[in-house]
Amino acid sequence: MSGDHDYRRIAETYVSAFNGRDLERLATLFTETVSLRDWSLDVHGREAVLQANRDMFAATESIEASILKSVVEDRTVVLELVIVVNRTERLAVVDVLEFDASGRLLAIRAYKS
Repeated sequence: MSGDHDYRRIAETYVSAFNGRDLERLATLFTETVSLRDWSLDVHGREAVLQANRDMFAATESIEASILKSVVEDRTVVLELVIVVNRTERLAVVDVLEFDASGRLLAIRAYKS
């Protein structure tokens, strides 16, 4: 782990804020230049990433991520997740989260299997 940050704990905070649809909390976790890439989008900048989350929340009745496993290497956390959308659709997802030295998210890359 780099610096004094517990990147695993910050990643768990990110998932909790996501599950709570807490855009204000998410904003505090992102750098200005954060990027989000998944199987359907590729956006850059805090406002664009927040808008992508806002759109996802608006398009779903419910969405909840559960962490199955996490691996930390330097300032990167890899999360194996199960995401349940609208209480019926289950997605197996791997998130790769990259942090800056201050413990804020630089990049979120999500891969669906």
